[in-house]
Amino acid sequence: MPLAPLRATARRLRPLALAAALGCLAAACRQPPPQSPWNEARLARLTTRQKVAQLLMARAPASALSAAPGDSSRVRLLRWAGEGLGAVELPAGPAPAAAALADSLRGLAMAPLVAARVDRGLAAFAGATELPSADGVALLGDEELAGRVGDALAGEARALGASVLLLGGPGLPGDSAGMMPAALSAGGTAAYAALVRALAAGGAPPAVTAFRPARADTALAVLPWDRTALGVIQLDWLKASVNAGATAVQTGFVSLPALTADTAPLPLSGVAVQGMIRRDLGFSGLVIADLSAEGPLARRYGVLPAAVAALQVGADLLSGVDDPAALADSLAAAVERGAIPRAAIDRAVRRVFAAKQRAGLGLPPADTVRPPLRSAATLATAAAAFERTAVTLGPLPALRGCRETVLVAQPSAGADVLAAELARRVPGLLRLNTWAAARRGTLSRLKDFAGNDADCAVVVDAPGAPLPLVDRIGSAARRDTSAAARRDTARFRADSAAFARDTVTRRMVYVSLAADPARRLPAARTAVLVWGAGPQAQAAAVRALFGEIRRAEGQAAPDTRVAWPAARTLVRADAKAAAMNPDSLARIDAVLQRGVDGGVFTAAAVAVGRHGKLVKLRGYGRVGGGPVDPTATLFDLASLTKVVGTTPAVMALVDDGKVKLESPVYRYLSQFRGGGKGDVTVWNLLTHTSGLPAGDDLFGQSADPEAAFRMVLGTDLTAEPGMRVEYSDFGMILMAEVVHRRADEPVDAFVARRVFAPLGMRSTMYTPPLTWWSSTVPSALRAGASRPYTVREVVHDGNAFRLGGVAGHAGLFSTASDLAIYAQTLLNGGSYGERRIWSPRTVQRFTTKQSNADTRALGWDTPAKKSSSGDYFSARSYGHTGFTGTSIWIDPARDLFVVLLTNRTYDTGTQGQILDIRRAVADAAARSIADVPITPRPGTPAAEAAAARERAAARARARARARAKRPVRRGRGTPRRTTSSRRRG
Repeated sequence: MPLAPLRATARRLRPLALAAALGCLAAACRQPPPQSPWNEARLARLTTRQKVAQLLMARAPASALSAAPGDSSRVRLLRWAGEGLGAVELPAGPAPAAAALADSLRGLAMAPLVAARVDRGLAAFAGATELPSADGVALLGDEELAGRVGDALAGEARALGASVLLLGGPGLPGDSAGMMPAALSAGGTAAYAALVRALAAGGAPPAVTAFRPARADTALAVLPWDRTALGVIQLDWLKASVNAGATAVQTGFVSLPALTADTAPLPLSGVAVQGMIRRDLGFSGLVIADLSAEGPLARRYGVLPAAVAALQVGADLLSGVDDPAALADSLAAAVERGAIPRAAIDRAVRRVFAAKQRAGLGLPPADTVRPPLRSAATLATAAAAFERTAVTLGPLPALRGCRETVLVAQPSAGADVLAAELARRVPGLLRLNTWAAARRGTLSRLKDFAGNDADCAVVVDAPGAPLPLVDRIGSAARRDTSAAARRDTARFRADSAAFARDTVTRRMVYVSLAADPARRLPAARTAVLVWGAGPQAQAAAVRALFGEIRRAEGQAAPDTRVAWPAARTLVRADAKAAAMNPDSLARIDAVLQRGVDGGVFTAAAVAVGRHGKLVKLRGYGRVGGGPVDPTATLFDLASLTKVVGTTPAVMALVDDGKVKLESPVYRYLSQFRGGGKGDVTVWNLLTHTSGLPAGDDLFGQSADPEAAFRMVLGTDLTAEPGMRVEYSDFGMILMAEVVHRRADEPVDAFVARRVFAPLGMRSTMYTPPLTWWSSTVPSALRAGASRPYTVREVVHDGNAFRLGGVAGHAGLFSTASDLAIYAQTLLNGGSYGERRIWSPRTVQRFTTKQSNADTRALGWDTPAKKSSSGDYFSARSYGHTGFTGTSIWIDPARDLFVVLLTNRTYDTGTQGQILDIRRAVADAAARSIADVPITPRPGTPAAEAAAARERAAARARARARARAKRPVRRGRGTPRRTTSSRRRG
């Protein structure tokens, strides 16, 4: 065929071909996008065993990182994963080997999720960048920085091949407050959420752990926090994390009856999983239960029973599994016999499938280049983050004026960068590696302890090489049993101990690398805490130590609220340890037992402390069929709420600069105006000089809390502000609303966040949950015609009841032991252990008697002539009472406190009877002090009686002297003495 006609035909067809091509593009003639294999069709094809295998997260052993093709552990893990594991947790080790294992897992037909545990970033994988812990980032409360850290961490996770990051959340408060706030501030919660959001956006959505015990050895503890406290401690940040994109939630090994109404551990509680996580938080992702063999669930119940129970209540993924094949067989059998509903298994598998689909598992890899580990941008982010989150306590620069400085660090601490940076700033720095010397040979070669001549010491505490630095002898030296070695060992230990004892006087600087938020801090002049242990963290520690870190204007400092040095914490001790007479102190027992026997109250608890020693903590009477427990029995505090709930909240806001005592109330509560109210200040409300009346019947005259509060707002003044003292419940109700407005949360939530949770006051709460019923003391057989029932676990005060149970004047419940901690914190000047609640200046200001306010301090009262504090508490004392028969008195002059809780309103107890008992208890405590003279307070009945006795004694002495001066009368027959004889006599 000739070519010309063919060319002509091609020219005619070219536009048609172009049109067809364009039409093909418009009609999506390209290959359809690959469909995810994680769908209902695959679910329908799975056997029961394959389904339950999807619900297991195997913990890969470290040996699985081996590149040897025949390595048994690696082959076994890949076989398990190929059979349909839901997830695999990568073991710590070299990052390249972990990435290679992740690639092998992702290439399987039934590819599992690949999880990596976040611990200071991915520092557990050698070759990755160390970043500050999530706790450290949240501590700063900087959303921008948290986002940068999240971006860097997500990039490293992609480089590692991890599709899920196991991220710890802030723990529950423990016995030691540690370095972290017990409840994140609003800024801390927002920063944590920003971190989660960045991780989710970067393709590494985290699994967050909530309700984590403060200590790892807390095995299935039952914690009595109420719902409000748990909200500010955990639920706020957990909800923010869920909303920010967390892919999974894991709960800690604790029981929280206030949430679940039982003592079931949270991972095995249907109320926690289905009610709190699913319903309340609206969470549709994975719920994880940890079945690690060393974990509390497996130890208490066994792995299989715990696994069955967790799946029954709605868990989706069981982590920490060491033998998934055996567990899958056992769980499949449990499903077949009906122990686990098939519908529950199918729901859980669908959630696992959804997580795998989001991770892109089973699809062809995208044409993207993996980000590198330790990129320049990531290292810069790490350096900036460590500098920003570094915490410095004590004077800086700490080493100014030091003549000889020694750096004390164990060789395993890996503090080479820190040592080099210190050496650049401290010429002649001596680096003391005592234990390296001990390990190199016998102790006989070790001469005098090298640090004894130094006047300054930098002591480094690092992961794997913790303090104390005393009594750590190398194993080689311990094997040397010669007499010389034993002698040198004893000398070494003595010198080391002396060095440790002297570090405070020799200006010790404590540097904590990879600081543990729950750990107590040692005594030192200055401390630097950094949230990492690598080169960037060490460099940041030295810069912080020398005051070289300058924060830009507006940049926040870490929110530690750490007391430095640590304040006293209460310890149980006998009376003699506090210089008190035990026999005198024992009189309290007789007084309170007579009160129980005489029907003044049915239950009582007392706490007495001095010099940080809790010398008496005892209960009297019975509640709920058992004896009163001063650590667990709740009492209605009544008006003690004013000084345990409302006043401490105001103190915190004054410290924060959000409330000023001299400011008019209308500045914070705009509706409080008219009729002279514009002149009422915060000071007036706290000193009861506002001109407001004592109160009115809110319960009988209003139908709901809103109407009741409107009544308080509309109450007219009965006196000009500042002219007289009238004890007013209404004033404290308004004060609680001021707290609400300025703290942007109700007073119960704010005081739980700022006071109760940091101090570990687990049993102090408003509106106790029903689970406390048997251990709550009833406050009345009946509360009149309006409440004709036994008042128990609801507030006795009718006005507080109408206000919803949370009010400024009443509503709080607590135990004697919790209030003892609170009283000791005030005696300490606002700190308890390592937690600072208020500044000493604020404590002094609020507890000092105010001028022109009768006996009133700010919120508190001070002793009157006939006071419930008795006659022997000093004039510097402050305290308060509650209508139900409660009282607290604190004497800073004697370093003494007395807490008394009763239910005198239950039946026939009168105010006169409880006043006499309060006075007797206070007098017994004060008069038991043995190391200083105890005299009655001037003006008290005891002082007047003592003065009367002294006057009577003085008159008697005067009469005696007068009688001695009178001439002696002689009887008849007595010879008269002559002048000469008198002179001779």
